[in-house]
Amino acid sequence: MGACLSTGCGMSTILGCLLLGFRCNVGKLQASFAFFPPNPPSYTFHESGDGTGVLKYSEAELQTSADALLRECHSVRCFARRLITPTGQSICVHHFDHSHSSVTFLWSHGNAEDLGLVFFVCAQLAQRLGVSIVAYDYEGYGVSTGRPLEKSLCRDILCVYDYLIESGLRANQIVLYGQSVGSGPSVWLATKRDVLALILHSPLASGLRSLIPDGQLSCATMQGCCSPIYMFATCDMFPNFKRIARVRCPTLLMHGTVDEVLDVSHTMQLHKNCPKEYRRDPYIVNGAGHDDLAEHDPKGYFAALQTFLDSLEPHTKSTVHSPHECASAPLQPEGHGA
Repeated sequence: MGACLSTGCGMSTILGCLLLGFRCNVGKLQASFAFFPPNPPSYTFHESGDGTGVLKYSEAELQTSADALLRECHSVRCFARRLITPTGQSICVHHFDHSHSSVTFLWSHGNAEDLGLVFFVCAQLAQRLGVSIVAYDYEGYGVSTGRPLEKSLCRDILCVYDYLIESGLRANQIVLYGQSVGSGPSVWLATKRDVLALILHSPLASGLRSLIPDGQLSCATMQGCCSPIYMFATCDMFPNFKRIARVRCPTLLMHGTVDEVLDVSHTMQLHKNCPKEYRRDPYIVNGAGHDDLAEHDPKGYFAALQTFLDSLEPHTKSTVHSPHECASAPLQPEGHGA
């Protein structure tokens, strides 16, 4: 109990000192401690004459693996392009277009990732589920310009959503998929725009809650006046635990039981706060961590997503491809995680 009692006040004191060090600039504090874009980026962008382009890995071995995977995922066509946000920043968008898809995932990746590092899982997911995927790099990630902030991530996902609608997609064809920090802009957009569904993969309840040690979120001091989640509530980044109550679409949450970055209690709190008519039974993977939810049980992961898609409108149903298709490549480059 003693350790628990010291946690709330101690964390609040530390956060207060850090905020003062940044002259009370919450944005700068977030940028310094909340976002970790890969440096250098895992890829480069090579533009074609038609406004599109391709991504090339900086590491030759990864490029060879990616080329081999695309030959196996014969129904998926990949291309990239740059979008300009309303503030003039350039963000990179990568398409995984399935030839027979009726649904498109708008993919918001995790922290410490970029488009190159999510290529493998996106390509295989598109092929196996028969869906298209459009992933993007936040400002300051990959080759996207700008600086990652909560408001810029929300601006980025809205820019991609508007681009998809302008390209001819209907709102009821778009499924938001947010992993880890990507759950923040995904939940935010789900409260602002119509979408078919929302999928949250190892999500966070809020930025401040992600700082609280496992199992102490319900501790008395974390619920008291000295708790950072109350003292700095106005500075809390991505308050998904509040925003999810305003979501108006079917929602699937997925989490591993031994996640050391974001405890599974984050998903359970989000599930509890999600409107009853929209929440689905969460997909909880025993023994999985933060970065290996799909790798820990690929069959279960793909089956959970397929079951969720099949529970939506009839036109979203697709056939799961053979487990041998696209099975030779890893779901994630070795040594990289969210």
